[in-house]
Amino acid sequence: MEQQMQQPDPQPVNPAPQPSSGGSSKVWLWIIGGCLGIIIIIGLILGGLAWWGARKIKNEIKNSKPKIEQFSREMEEKAKSLEKINEELEKQAKNAEKSGVGIELPENTSD
Repeated sequence: MEQQMQQPDPQPVNPAPQPSSGGSSKVWLWIIGGCLGIIIIIGLILGGLAWWGARKIKNEIKNSKPKIEQFSREMEEKAKSLEKINEELEKQAKNAEKSGVGIELPENTSD
């Protein structure tokens, strides 16, 4: 009766499968494919950022053109105002020189 209750023979243990020579080339294909995929994704992201930046700059230039023109007009008005002030100062200096006050203006020496 003891022989009948014996456990069945254990199943033979299969050794770990040996990698075949063709399997390593598949690994390299996966590695190269993964790297190329990452490079393509980064390229798409950079291209999208460049496109977005170009549109943003174009819109800023379009919107700031009136401001630039206004600034240019204001600077022209200020330049004219400074020219008038300069003419007045020259007249006052000439009058002071004639009256003998002795104000000397520095001479414009251009080399």
